[in-house]
Amino acid sequence: TAPAQYDPLNLPLCLHNSILHKAESVMQAESHAEAEHHAKASGINGISIWSIIWPTSFPLDFMHLVFENVVPLLLDLWLGVSKHCVEGDAFTLLHAIQTDVAKRVAKSGNTIPGAFGQHVLHLLNKRHEFMAEAYMLRITQLAPVVLLRQFTNEAYYHHLVELSCFINDCLSFSHHAGFMTMLRKCLVKWVLQYKQLYYQGSTDHVGLCPVTVHSLLHLADCMEWTGPLWTTWAFPMERFCSQLQCAVTGCLNPYPGID
Repeated sequence: TAPAQYDPLNLPLCLHNSILHKAESVMQAESHAEAEHHAKASGINGISIWSIIWPTSFPLDFMHLVFENVVPLLLDLWLGVSKHCVEGDAFTLLHAIQTDVAKRVAKSGNTIPGAFGQHVLHLLNKRHEFMAEAYMLRITQLAPVVLLRQFTNEAYYHHLVELSCFINDCLSFSHHAGFMTMLRKCLVKWVLQYKQLYYQGSTDHVGLCPVTVHSLLHLADCMEWTGPLWTTWAFPMERFCSQLQCAVTGCLNPYPGID
């Protein structure tokens, strides 16, 4: 049978009662094997505390979704290091361009005030040191400038700029009336263009359609449920965890370093 077709502007959502029903089927299973079967099929292991309303209590975390999944995915494609890249892909930058852009970005940190964010490191040599903040600065402030006229097909650049714009809009502390409707349309347009530009309907590129890209279609719903991103996102906790990680000097007795 053909796969189901969905309207990206009117996607079906999971409801609290249906999720609760699946959780109860796990809890009331007559055997451990049956419980595991239901849990594996639904992704739900049981009933949580009663005050939780599924799924509106758990919005998509913007930091992990965009800055640690979607943006790194795009960088992998532009650099040609993704395992799903095929030789001759139009979205892969020439190596000489990659090297030049990486040097320019690394050097730009010397003249960009610290108020704008951390010093973004050399993409090719120190990618392993990149964290969410580095990806955020790169996609919102640097990429639209350094990647201008670098793609053989300018459609990839315009697609990048649209991503940068909607990220900046989402990071606002408040939103005007009608913003969610506009955002939902922008996200649908961006995801459909992504599939056209990168997936291209090719079986070689089917791996370029991860769930994280399609999750962008639900971002406006999450913001309608819980408010602006600053009310729920993980940047403060991640920064605190990073500080703890640097303080811990031993796994057997980490507490002296934390204190």
